[in-house]
Amino acid sequence: MRLVIGPILRQGNGYAFDSWRPDEGQRRSYAYARIEDAYHALKWTIATAASDSRAAPIVCATSDEFAALTGTRCADEASA
Repeated sequence: MRLVIGPILRQGNGYAFDSWRPDEGQRRSYAYARIEDAYHALKWTIATAASDSRAAPIVCATSDEFAALTGTRCADEASA
């Protein structure tokens, strides 16, 4: 199952990232107060997805890359 992971972005008063799967659609991570905590959660998500032998995760560096691969916008752009 393909997993696309977006970049960490400012979400209100915290930091979060979006992910997308064809069968589940787009999901937003928990919004962390510290960016270091968001990076830790991102690394954990990537490692967990990489351990699944069906497909390697695709990690996007920009919200534009995420949008191009998923056809959706990152959550911060939806409110802009």
